[in-house]
Amino acid sequence: MANGGTIFLDEINSMELSVQAKILKAIEEKQVMRVGGLEPIPVDVKIVSAVNQNPMECVRNGKLREDLFYRLSVVQLVMPPLRERSRDLSYLVNHFIRQYNMKMNRNILGIDEEVEQVFGQYQWPGNVRELKNIIEGAFNVTESGFIQKKDLPEYLVAASMQRGAVSPDAEVVDFNSEDFS
Repeated sequence: MANGGTIFLDEINSMELSVQAKILKAIEEKQVMRVGGLEPIPVDVKIVSAVNQNPMECVRNGKLREDLFYRLSVVQLVMPPLRERSRDLSYLVNHFIRQYNMKMNRNILGIDEEVEQVFGQYQWPGNVRELKNIIEGAFNVTESGFIQKKDLPEYLVAASMQRGAVSPDAEVVDFNSEDFS
C-alpha cells in the first residue's frame, strides 16, 4: 500500500529484533513477501523512522540493530523534548484546540490562566503525544469555552504543584495570544 510513498516507523527501538531484521531485509532488497505469498513484491518507499531514546544507546543496549540504524540514519534530525521547548507549548496547545474544535464540532477558545501555569510547570515526560491527549481529554469533560484546571488529569496537576512556582526569570508565554490563533 505504501509503494511510491512514505512510511513512518515509530519507536523502532521498541520493535523486536527479529522484526527489525525483516525491515532491514525489505529495505536492502527493495521487496517484501506477503504472509503466505509465493512471489516477492517490489516496493519503492521513502522511510522516516523515530526512536524515543538516544539511538546510539539503543544500539549499545541491544534495542536497535546496528545495521538497521546505519541504514536508516542517512539524514538525522534531533527533536528536543517538549520540556526543553517551552515556546512551542503555546503553538501546540492552540493547534490541538483548533484540531479538536473541528473534529468534535466544539468552540473551545483556549486555556485559562491556571492551566497555563500547570502546563508551564509540568515536565512533559510524554512529550507532544501527552499534550495532545490531555487536550483531547479536556475537550471531553469541559463545560466552558476555556479548558480549566478541573478539566485536567489529576496526575498532571499534582506533578506541576510539586515543581512549585515558576522562577521569577522564567519566560512567560501567552497561550491565548491572537498570534497563535
